[in-house]
Amino acid sequence: MEIVYWGIKARAYAAQVVAAYKGLPLTTSTDRANKWPEDKSICHFGQLPLLIDGDIKVNQSLAILNYIGHKAKAQGETDADFGMSQMLVSEYSDLFEGLAKCMYAGDDAAKAAAWKKCVPPSPPDTSFYS
Repeated sequence: MEIVYWGIKARAYAAQVVAAYKGLPLTTSTDRANKWPEDKSICHFGQLPLLIDGDIKVNQSLAILNYIGHKAKAQGETDADFGMSQMLVSEYSDLFEGLAKCMYAGDDAAKAAAWKKCVPPSPPDTSFYS
């Protein structure tokens, strides 16, 4: 499998982590990403990241994460496990979006204000994860 994206910890990173953790071969093609928009015509929604697995092409970072999770059999063996995996994917998405808002909020004062809105004052209850 090949993921077309830049060598940054951003939209494609969670999928890369799951693939590495589960031992799935996945290469990152930064050369192809740097030639953007050369591959735009083969992207379903005209944007990166793009996962290529043989004849299968998947766009959208969460769809790629779910595809790799499915392929790696990492979504759980029971319905309850699958539900938990999807909640964790959704939580990841919420956290990523919040952090992105903080990162691009503007000057340091704007970033600090965005951070206060983004990060809860205390960590969420995670006792149900076990």
